[in-house]
Amino acid sequence: MKNTVKINLLGSSFTIKVDDEPEYVNKIVAYADERIKKIQSTITNENPLRISLLACIFIIDELFKERDFSERERKRIADITEQLISSIDSAIEE
Repeated sequence: MKNTVKINLLGSSFTIKVDDEPEYVNKIVAYADERIKKIQSTITNENPLRISLLACIFIIDELFKERDFSERERKRIADITEQLISSIDSAIEE
């Protein structure tokens, strides 16, 4: 079922249809709006397109860093798990 969500960003308002819950989409929009306002506070007299692109780049940067961190953590946990299994196997064999 498609949900309808109204979005207001950078003075533009539009409605989108999404599969996700409206609350979830609103959280995403609020986060984007927060990033946009942070950029607007440091850059004066910029056009909305440039501000949107900068916000997009910063958000993607955050996403990539989180993915890299998650992947490192998955590998670390897998290594610890293998060490524990090896230790358990050694203890059982004794």
